Amino acid sequence: MFVPLDGSAPARWAFAEDVGRLGIFICTSAPLALGTAVILRMTTAYNQRYPIYVRGEVVHRVNGAGFGCRYVELEEGTQLLLDRLVQIAEQLAEQARAC
Repeated sequence: MFVPLDGSAPARWAFAEDVGRLGIFICTSAPLALGTAVILRMTTAYNQRYPIYVRGEVVHRVNGAGFGCRYVELEEGTQLLLDRLVQIAEQLAEQARAC
């Protein structure tokens, strides 16, 4: 799900948890270092053809669990798409709790 901007590491896919308007938590057993710049390629089961690309920075790290990434330099259109993605995630979480 993310690609380091500096190209120092190969691109890796990861599971996202806690998607928010300002940032996201990426689950991985090998979290990136604090301050690492990344490009996130976000897709959902409903939107695999048109991913959302977001620049981010690692601002929180949990060894063996993952890292928190804050979005940086969001364009208005990207923010609107992220808002919709967050809304869908919240709806799915609500449906899961209802089961």
